[in-house]
Amino acid sequence: ARAQAARAQAARAQAARVQAAQAQAVTAQVVQARVVQARAVQARAVQARAVQAQAAQARAVQAQAVQARAVRGPAVTAEAVQAGTAGAGAVTAAGQGNWPPSD
Repeated sequence: ARAQAARAQAARAQAARVQAAQAQAVTAQVVQARVVQARAVQARAVQARAVQAQAAQARAVQAQAVQARAVRGPAVTAEAVQAGTAGAGAVTAAGQGNWPPSD
């Protein structure tokens, strides 16, 4: 009877150790899952910041293009006015018999 009781106690102790090991394994899996989730959240945050930075860069490039067009527009207009003025001067000079015009 004592031997049987000792075997039963040993079996219960073994079962308790197995349960403890299983509980530790589950805890480790939960911790690992949380770490993976945290890394995924961090990766999404980094990706979101990268997308925001790219969008800001694209807006800056667009703004530069708009500024370049704004600067280029008056220059083109000034060139056209100068060309038109030079042409008008040549016509006026020709009308006065001064051809070719002398500067």
